[in-house]
Amino acid sequence: MVAYAFGGISRLRKSKIAKEKNKKKIVIIGAGAAGLSIAARLARKAKQLAEVILVEPSKVHYYQPGFTYIGFGKLNPKLVSRPMQDLIPKGVKWIQNKATGIDPITQTVTLSHKTIQYDQLVIATGLELLWDKVIGLRQALGDPDSGVISVCSLGNTKMAWEKVRKFSGGKILSTMPNTETKCPGVLQKVLFLMCSIMKRLGGHCNFFIFSPKTDCAIGQPYRGYLEGELMKMETEINYESTLIEIRPAEKIAIFQKSDGRTYERSFDLLHVVPPMAAPDFLSNLADETGFVTVDPKTLQHKKYSNIFAAGDCAGIPTRKTAAAARKQGPLLVENLISIIKGEKMTADYNGYSCCPVPIVDGKILMMEFGYAGVMPGLLNKLVGVRPSRIMHFIKKHVIPKMYWHAMLKGIKI
Repeated sequence: MVAYAFGGISRLRKSKIAKEKNKKKIVIIGAGAAGLSIAARLARKAKQLAEVILVEPSKVHYYQPGFTYIGFGKLNPKLVSRPMQDLIPKGVKWIQNKATGIDPITQTVTLSHKTIQYDQLVIATGLELLWDKVIGLRQALGDPDSGVISVCSLGNTKMAWEKVRKFSGGKILSTMPNTETKCPGVLQKVLFLMCSIMKRLGGHCNFFIFSPKTDCAIGQPYRGYLEGELMKMETEINYESTLIEIRPAEKIAIFQKSDGRTYERSFDLLHVVPPMAAPDFLSNLADETGFVTVDPKTLQHKKYSNIFAAGDCAGIPTRKTAAAARKQGPLLVENLISIIKGEKMTADYNGYSCCPVPIVDGKILMMEFGYAGVMPGLLNKLVGVRPSRIMHFIKKHVIPKMYWHAMLKGIKI
């Protein structure tokens, strides 16, 4: 009986070892909104099928949708960051290292000091902020008297509030780069938030927008609301204009038109969205734009079937937002599990993305998009497509809780 019992234990151990050996190795590069949510969902849905490894060098995770509001004194900076260790899903192996290369032929990821093998790969690196692409920008952001701000990183958005709170009025310029960016609505958000602040303080301002695009690039009905509010503020809109240089001592911004001509504008407060790009080491998996080439519906790489991408680094025609990553994660996991099982992928992404814009103090226009253009979803069906206090409440109180307690835990919402 004893021998039989030990034999049974031995067979169980061998079975467990065999199952572990048969597990696929899924490597996820990046622990931003997309990477963490995908890791958490895989840890639950594929724990019998795969070992999940998360590659991320950062010690802290940031709730980036909150950055804009920190820059205008509407959110405590302490509320947007948490230790990465506290967010790593149970059952996921965290390699605190930086990825520097991917070889899809040998199925390896190069890290700072070693390489790791993968069976399936998920790329969720996000974007890099290219501050030095605008001459004088980095210097100007660090100068407390320059009048130059940016809400695109936590350090800079903290400094932005220090400059904004001292601002008494004058020319306010808001710019966008000639690259893809995250949070495309920040161009207008900045002006609306500054307008609210100036109304409370009684300061007079002139508002200016500079965009490399040829038009607003936002469909109706959102376009009508945005243009109507900007007209009320007597905003001057300058299309086909890209910021290329700042002379902070003179408070001069230099722009380049699409035909190569340059011109100068003076400013009292200048908000800059820096150029952005996917990391260079993804170039062998990217198209000419630098973004990972994936099928827009399945998020599977167009050449390598065991590679997927999600979030801002994915080369898909939708707005790059946390809301987009929230929708992409669950369906990517579903398709990845189908590939592991040798089944047909059935989950399709419709391009959903969402961008809340604070049109007036206490009211938000929740802009929802899809591949087909404007796509009002559940949020706008609640109140209609208009700025509302309900949307402001949802943005301020509901969405952050959804982010920390549902999305990053891999719960489909």
